[in-house]
Amino acid sequence: MLMKANGTAVHLQPDFKHQSMSAAELVVTGIKQQLIDRRLRAGDRLPPETELCEVFGVGRSSLREAIRTLRAQGLLELQPGVGTFVSDGRGKAFRDTLFYNLCLADPELDEIEELRKILEIDIMELIIRNYKRNAPERVLLHENFNELTALASTNCDSNTLLANDMDFHKIMADACKNHVIRSIYRSLIDYLQRSMADSYAAQSIERVLESHRSLLSTIDDRAIDRVEESVSFSLAPWRPQA
Repeated sequence: MLMKANGTAVHLQPDFKHQSMSAAELVVTGIKQQLIDRRLRAGDRLPPETELCEVFGVGRSSLREAIRTLRAQGLLELQPGVGTFVSDGRGKAFRDTLFYNLCLADPELDEIEELRKILEIDIMELIIRNYKRNAPERVLLHENFNELTALASTNCDSNTLLANDMDFHKIMADACKNHVIRSIYRSLIDYLQRSMADSYAAQSIERVLESHRSLLSTIDDRAIDRVEESVSFSLAPWRPQA
């Protein structure tokens, strides 16, 4: 069992043991089940290796293999000198897992567009609802817009334009103050950054300026009734390249 911060104990004894599972798979499946059952939560520290080996009836090498797998999936994170903890879903490994799952799924272009629109509408509404909590992010959004305005007077290449645009939308995700939506959206943006670079060769910087100006105006005015319109306007010229 492990001791949580409040002094309560959580028993990790596996509820099952499938004959076809390797020792490492047993540990991975067992810990995932504890997460599903909410017996393990974000921030909980796992017991020492010796205790986990005893609980799952596995050797040290199998346990370490399982821990590496769970860390790679973004479910656990190592704090050197402290221990292994359940991730809160905000780390890079968690986002990388979402990103590669998206790549492997190879979704249709229409599905990508629908997902992005849904997420951006939710993000914009959350930014407005959390207006008092996201002043630093709103400052960054305006700084990003000023940088884009400066780029408009130069002959910047499409990659520079794309990088600025992606930064703008990642800051929006930070400003919504929902770390689950933030992680999912950032993974989507990373996916789009790789698949949409070609579309920027033909997109004018003035059109991007108009889009970002519309989004910022909606945020600054806290105009929830204009959210869907401004998001639709922003996404109109976007079409991922197959």
